Amino acid sequence: MPGTADPCPGCSSGDGIAGFPSRRCPPCQTPPSPCWNVRASRLRDVESIREHYALTLRRWVADLEAGWARAVALAGPGRARVRLLYMAASALAFEHHHIGVNQVLAVRTPESGASGLPLRARTWN
Repeated sequence: MPGTADPCPGCSSGDGIAGFPSRRCPPCQTPPSPCWNVRASRLRDVESIREHYALTLRRWVADLEAGWARAVALAGPGRARVRLLYMAASALAFEHHHIGVNQVLAVRTPESGASGLPLRARTWN
């Protein structure tokens, strides 16, 4: 669970090594995950951003390669290599549909139940 020293049941053990150095996974994105612990929240929208994340990781890899000397100076050669490998492998996994990520919009509603949001997410500007 988030906030504990152990990764949540839904997280892979590798995430604590390279992805999330604190060995804590970020909050899981879709209920009814064991990590979904936002009280009094109502799910409003879920969007898969797998393709976006693959592109983002590719750009992060390019940025790391462009600033390689600085990355090695700041983090050391071993840590820089692990980060590069982790991001490149993750980009491949996203591109080949082995992993995905969902963006979730949840809202805490007052006693009245009115969220203040439009009824349809795709009309939000």
